[in-house]
Amino acid sequence: MQDPMKQTPSLGVSVIPVVVLIISLFFTIVVLDGSGHIPLMFGALVAAVIAGTTLGMSWDEIQKGLTGGIVTALPAILILMIVGLLIGVWIASGVVPVMIYYGLKILSPSYFLVASALTCALISLATGSSWSTAATVGLALMGVGQALGMPPGMTAGAVISGAYFGDKMSPLSDTTNLAPAVAGTQLFTHIRHLVYTTVPALIGALLIFTVIGLLRPASGSVETADYVLMLETLSGSFNLTPWLLVAPAAVLFLVWRKTPALPALAVWRAGVDGVVDDVDIIGLRAKLSRSPHVYGLSTIFGEPVDARVYYGPDKLSPRKLKALVEASEPVKIGAREMTFDFHLRGEGTVLASRVPTEKFLRDFFPAWDQWFKGGKLCPPDRVKAVQIPLSGLDDPARRLDLIWLTRYLQDLPGTLRLKTLWRDRPVAWVYFDDTKTSIDAASNSC
Repeated sequence: MQDPMKQTPSLGVSVIPVVVLIISLFFTIVVLDGSGHIPLMFGALVAAVIAGTTLGMSWDEIQKGLTGGIVTALPAILILMIVGLLIGVWIASGVVPVMIYYGLKILSPSYFLVASALTCALISLATGSSWSTAATVGLALMGVGQALGMPPGMTAGAVISGAYFGDKMSPLSDTTNLAPAVAGTQLFTHIRHLVYTTVPALIGALLIFTVIGLLRPASGSVETADYVLMLETLSGSFNLTPWLLVAPAAVLFLVWRKTPALPALAVWRAGVDGVVDDVDIIGLRAKLSRSPHVYGLSTIFGEPVDARVYYGPDKLSPRKLKALVEASEPVKIGAREMTFDFHLRGEGTVLASRVPTEKFLRDFFPAWDQWFKGGKLCPPDRVKAVQIPLSGLDDPARRLDLIWLTRYLQDLPGTLRLKTLWRDRPVAWVYFDDTKTSIDAASNSC
């Protein structure tokens, strides 16, 4: 008999919440002229009811699914919050206005449509917003196009083509961040695959705009009343200088370097043959440490050894990790050079594509709670405690330092207990008998 907790929803059942959501969104927004928040909550409620009745899921499982979805989207939400702050600062400081100003200055009747598309593409790429681009520089371009005798549809097509290209390709865009977060992949991996469809579409649009410009050249001047008014308003309201372009240029440079918006790691799991003892573990760690983008290794002995590697997904791939593990070159262990023959079973599996750096440090920080001789027998009124930061002990390679610290405290008169905790950083609590030692002695011991 199939466990109802393990049931998989059919296509018809899966479609019900989606259909309810679409209908409720249409009714709320179009008929009632309201916002879409309540329909979204209603759609989630319908999905939860179906999960509990049709699929037999408990409330704990439904709640875990809800929180899991929030955790998945949280990095993207944090990025969107940071982007919102960034764009606000850019608008107030004149960065966005100076891009609009110089974008309008390069217009010419002979290549108006091409220049309009490229201007909107660059501004949208730097700001991550197609709607903001269309609502600012797009409106000015519509006025200029009308004065040049361009059909409004052609000008609007150029504006939309450029604006949506920049929106899809920008790492500051909301949809560009949410899509890989929900799908479980990396931001720049998502952008790289967008190149295959988005760039050819833009190139095709630019070729069409070029042909239109050659066959039907625009006549007149771009300096319409709206055009001049926008330039005068921008120059009068902001201190426009080319130095302001350094900010979007820095963003584009970081995009080119594939720098992640938030520091995060990925976890790669693989079965490794050839690891027999601790010396082999040291050799495996030495092989992986050849890359500065490998940050941690945990192993579980077995046949094969279960290895989990924490690495920077924007700089390394599972294929490169496999090459590091199976490399035949000798590695230096202490003063000796040793050769290790490791082989992977398969290609390995990416367990998590975005692990927050703090979670990685928590996983590798050794939880420690060591009582010393007679510690539990000490009267409570004589027990004092001091908190001491443990700088550097979040590095897995320094776990032995904690063992040596424990041995030292064990021989120190009056110390009762050593307990480590992780809050915003690794700390240790040293409990001691204040009749046998002092706070200074306990603090200096660490």
